[in-house]
Amino acid sequence: MFTIRSNKVFLVLIALWLGIAASIRQLSVPDEGRYADITRWMIESGDWLTPRIDGVPFFHKPPLLHWLGGGLMEIFGVHVWVMRLVPVFAAMVMLTGVFWFISRHAEVKNRQTLARTSVLVLASSVLVYGSSQYINHDLLVAAWISLTVFAFADFTLTRERKSLYLGYVAAALALLSKGLIGVLIPGMILLPWLIVTGNWRRIPALLHPLGILLFLAIISPWLYFAQQKYPNFLHYFFIEQQFDRFSSGQFNNKQPWPFYLVCLIISFLPWLLLIGKRYTWKPAAALLNKPIFLLLIWWAVSVIVFFSIPPSKLAGYILPATPPLAIYLACVLHKAFSLDGTYRKVWSDWANLAFLTILTAALFALPYIPKTASQLTPSESTGLLTLAIVLTISIVLTGYLFHRNQIKAFQVGLISALLLCTSVTFLVKWLDHKSSADQIAFQADLKPNMPLVFYHNYYYDIPFVLNQKRQIQWVEDWPSVKGDNGAAQIKDGLRFEPQQSHLLWNESDLDARIKNNEQMMILVPKNEKIEALGTLKPLYQERNFDVFMTGTPVETSK
Repeated sequence: MFTIRSNKVFLVLIALWLGIAASIRQLSVPDEGRYADITRWMIESGDWLTPRIDGVPFFHKPPLLHWLGGGLMEIFGVHVWVMRLVPVFAAMVMLTGVFWFISRHAEVKNRQTLARTSVLVLASSVLVYGSSQYINHDLLVAAWISLTVFAFADFTLTRERKSLYLGYVAAALALLSKGLIGVLIPGMILLPWLIVTGNWRRIPALLHPLGILLFLAIISPWLYFAQQKYPNFLHYFFIEQQFDRFSSGQFNNKQPWPFYLVCLIISFLPWLLLIGKRYTWKPAAALLNKPIFLLLIWWAVSVIVFFSIPPSKLAGYILPATPPLAIYLACVLHKAFSLDGTYRKVWSDWANLAFLTILTAALFALPYIPKTASQLTPSESTGLLTLAIVLTISIVLTGYLFHRNQIKAFQVGLISALLLCTSVTFLVKWLDHKSSADQIAFQADLKPNMPLVFYHNYYYDIPFVLNQKRQIQWVEDWPSVKGDNGAAQIKDGLRFEPQQSHLLWNESDLDARIKNNEQMMILVPKNEKIEALGTLKPLYQERNFDVFMTGTPVETSK
């Protein structure tokens, strides 16, 4: 089944695939632009203690993402692909953890085959693949959570002390990735499992003093120094941003309770289509010993239920549930397709190619749908058609080889999953028009000391793309700003450094500066108008905004 003999080469090839794919597209906004620019500000300011956006403290999330990204930027420079190395690294931590654990605990002669299958299913799931190209904290914390569970479970079963210490290091890094959720989720998974499997006597050994000291040594410095600098930090970080966020209904992204079930089905769709009627739960129980099987089941169920409770839901939150599900599906695939033996063809072996054919037809049609075509540039339309042609050739070639018995059904599923994931990258590149990375022609007229003003919208990716040294002024009706949005997040930062309030302008502040003929560049959303500008014409007219320059005689549009 696997012709690559070296496990290291196998994992390196996956890392290369993820890394290359992560370098293809522009930053997505708001999240990627926000977190990338927070990292840029960290190295720009030299303040590695305080995450900042536009120089304003941003304590909604811990700093590990920014420490890792900042370290890489210090070496390779400020580039999108450099920052995306962090989620790629997180994906490899998760995949390596899966491989390590299954290769040690699977009840099957060829453990390496099952371990590799688990890695392939997980790496080619849309959620994990997509998150490995997305700059935020979700995959990073999910990777450390997974490694924590694997390490503590391994210690419970083998009593190897190094696994115990690995678990505490991973738990500490999980907390520094996204807060208390990084330690609460592993505890929620492990404690019931220890009790049900009769391993509760191992709990005192798990609570080893040296392990706890190691955990505290990793997390305490940042928490201590942040609290010393900002006396209300701990309450804000743990109470407001952890407990209140979980229980409150004031946050955005409200979704019905089945949301995560739908996300997981879509994520593993190629493998579910391949399994089809072959599904049975028994192979997983046979290939894994009973304690491991129970761990995977409880792990997946508890995480799905836990994150389905609060009304605020984002697809990335459910990433901690993907490793046990991938392992479970790998077991089903191992038995259904006899990956170390023979198998019998059924109709579902062709389901993935049928699905890709439908997707390809949609790609051919997209540039000719009036609403979509009006938003596409010629290069984007050409790109979509090129992708559709490549998919067509791939589908035909894969189907031919499978029909001739030169590849097996599992390989068809794997090829389909890889094609689907890679296609998603290019689709986002060509269809995501919220990004402003291709709308920075105004940079030629932006002088180093000239204020850059964002009117009623913060374009998170622009400061990063420009590597902007000067802080941005943001115009909003600040007294009325509240809730879970970008403006409220910036406003929250003033609780820690009120002296940064000079960056937040009201309409009257902007009007006064325009009347004084102060030189500045203003980015105004397409559906907005600034009365004080009068008849001044935009210097640039971009897709997402118009660019005005005041304090100059420029009147012509470009």
